[in-house]
Amino acid sequence: MSDFLASLSANSTQADPVASRPGSENSQQRVAELTSAQQQRASMNVSILESAAVIIGVKDDPLSLVLNSAIEQINELVAPELGENAIQKVADSELDVSPEATAERIASLSTSFYNVFREQYPEQDEATALANFIETISSGIEKGFGEARDILEGLDVLEGGIASDIDQTYDLVQEKLAAFEAMILDLNELSETEEILLDS
Repeated sequence: MSDFLASLSANSTQADPVASRPGSENSQQRVAELTSAQQQRASMNVSILESAAVIIGVKDDPLSLVLNSAIEQINELVAPELGENAIQKVADSELDVSPEATAERIASLSTSFYNVFREQYPEQDEATALANFIETISSGIEKGFGEARDILEGLDVLEGGIASDIDQTYDLVQEKLAAFEAMILDLNELSETEEILLDS
């Protein structure tokens, strides 16, 4: 299993097969040339696959893979504005991975950085900044779920309860993002109304 994980980790960094062979002169040079993001991705892939091995063994924890994939993708997309691993730093190590808890965690970790994101674009009105934020985190969530599904499909375990739990989690995340967007727009409208009343 460790050989399998190592080979997938090497593939995730898109290393040249010759350069990544043990004992190859290019091997150490190639590893040194990996960017921090590539090293992080390789490490995350190994972690995800180790989690998948546990999932496959007991078949009771597939949503931790979805959570890790979603967090990884969102981290990549918000890194320019919020710094590296902004969301991962907030995530807990011991997690309830039911569809409801996983969806809540993905949505709350993602949306908790809205104010910081908003400050990066003071020239945009609230609706535009919010739409850009939702688009950014939604893209990461889509990629994360897609990666998790691909890994589970490759391991022939994306079926039955696992597949339905992932679908349910995805739907719940979308509901929570829509509710967050509506809440921010409502708060903005209320704030504008109060300003008008105070000015009159």
